[in-house]
Amino acid sequence: DTFSLFVQHMGFFSFLPCCKSKEVVEHSNVNPQNKMQPAGRQQVKDFRPEWLDQPAKNFRYLTSHNTYLTGLQFGPGSCKPEGVVTALEKGARCIELDVFCADFQGGDFKPVVTHGIAQEANDIKVTGAEPFEDFIKMIKNHGWKGTEHPLFLMIENNTCYSEECGDAMAEILKRHIPENRMLPGKTNVNNMPLRDLMGKLIIINGHSSNGAWDHVWHMEDVEPYMNNNSAGDDPKTWPGRKGERMSRIYPATDMAGHFSRNFDPTPWVGKANFCAMNLQTEDANLKKYLKVFETCNIQLKEGM
Repeated sequence: DTFSLFVQHMGFFSFLPCCKSKEVVEHSNVNPQNKMQPAGRQQVKDFRPEWLDQPAKNFRYLTSHNTYLTGLQFGPGSCKPEGVVTALEKGARCIELDVFCADFQGGDFKPVVTHGIAQEANDIKVTGAEPFEDFIKMIKNHGWKGTEHPLFLMIENNTCYSEECGDAMAEILKRHIPENRMLPGKTNVNNMPLRDLMGKLIIINGHSSNGAWDHVWHMEDVEPYMNNNSAGDDPKTWPGRKGERMSRIYPATDMAGHFSRNFDPTPWVGKANFCAMNLQTEDANLKKYLKVFETCNIQLKEGM
C-alpha cells in the first residue's frame, strides 16, 4: 500500500510489521494538544537596532520543520493549516510547506500541502492534503502579528514541474500577500542588510517548479544561495560551517525523524541560519532550542 511504499523508500521498512498504532503513540514525543506555552509574541523585545546593518546571512532564525504537521510525519489528520499558527506563536521566522499537485497523474493540478514523495508515475502521500491557499491565508493573517521581522517561507516543491500548478501557486500568493511584503523574484538575500528584509516574506524554493511560480520565489535551497544539510552530517566538516552563504540543517531521515522527534541543536545552532525543528513536538531538544531564542526570535550567529 501507499504507506508501505513510503516507509520502504525512507529506509525503515523492516520496522513496519511491529509498528502498531498504540506503539506509534508510545514511541513518539508529540504533544497532540500542543500544550507547550507559545513564546513568540514576546520574542521581539531584545532586538538590537545595530543589527539592521548586518547582512541576513549573519543571523540565525527560529525555524520550523514541516510546519503544516501537527503530529507525526505520517498518518491522517496530521496536516493542518493551523500548524502555521502554532509555529508562528512559538516565534518561528522560517516555516516550511511541502507542496504537491492534488492529483498530478489524474490531471488535477491544484496545489495542496501534504507529506510524501513526488513521483510522475504515482505520488506517495502519507498524510492528509490541504489546499495551499489555506496556508497562505494563515501566513497573511498571522505572519507579522507583533513583529516586522523577516519571514522565510521554504517551499519543498514536489509539483513535478507542472506549469498549471506553478501558475496557481503564484496567483494564490498574489491574491493574499500584499505587494509591499514581497521582494523582486530571484533575489539572493545573503548579503542584503536586515533592514531591507524587515516586514518581508522571503521565499526559498526547493526541488521542481514551473509556470508563474518561477517568477515569484527568491532563492533556491542549493548553492550558490544556500547549504542544505542533514543533522546526520558531521558538524565539523559540513559545507555551511564557513558562513559564506545561508545554511539550513534539517532532521535526519531516520526513525527519530519520522516520529517527529527533534535532533540535538547544540552542534548547529551557533553556526547555521536555520535549524529546522518540529515545533509541534515537546521534547528536551526543542526546549534547548527555544531557550536560545527566548529573548528574540532572530539572533546574531556566533562570532558576528
